[in-house]
Amino acid sequence: MKAIIFDFDGTILDTEHTELTAWQYIYSNYNSILPVEQWLRRVHITPQNFDPMLHLEKTLGRPLDRDQVTKHRREKLAELVIDLKPLPGIEDWILTAHALGLKLAVASSSPRYWVVGHLERTNLLTYFDLIITKEDVKASKPNPEAYQMVLDHFQIKADEALAIEDSPVGASAAVSAGLRCIIVPNKLTKGLTFPLTFRTVSNLVELSLHKTIEELTPNPFVLVKHIF
Repeated sequence: MKAIIFDFDGTILDTEHTELTAWQYIYSNYNSILPVEQWLRRVHITPQNFDPMLHLEKTLGRPLDRDQVTKHRREKLAELVIDLKPLPGIEDWILTAHALGLKLAVASSSPRYWVVGHLERTNLLTYFDLIITKEDVKASKPNPEAYQMVLDHFQIKADEALAIEDSPVGASAAVSAGLRCIIVPNKLTKGLTFPLTFRTVSNLVELSLHKTIEELTPNPFVLVKHIF
């Protein structure tokens, strides 16, 4: 194994839940409710387009000042995420992988400012060799383009990399790119149906990176810092 590719939202940080909470806060300001079931339409294996802004406008039967709503949502979201720490086991996996000389990448459908900003805040950015975000691809997950870009950049084969995902849509992208994928469901996605993947765990604390490498690498002893 030569590389690990992480999703970001809901995988490295629990921002998936905070994004929902921020939108629910907006809805409550208009005496409306945003059901979790509606929100989860965005992350199913076959994602359905769900625009929470448009849904709120349809619920109210009138247009909103979208710039103002977006401003309030971002302010609330900033409050919610400012103290978020990496999810259990994430830091250990990143530090261990880096020490072993593995290449590390993020493949995310979120904006670059969001991903890079949080990786900087949590002191994880320097460990990553490549960050792919929504600005870099023509098609978001479940399209495998982001994963394929990482493979091409590192000049490795799909079976030489491992993906870490938290949602069916992300796992589908990884599997479509030919990668083995570890699913770490978050609070929102743990009840959803996932595609067939390498393994599903509650968190990465349950899984030793060294043992995972041994399991996935025919000859794990070639895994040294000079593999690239």
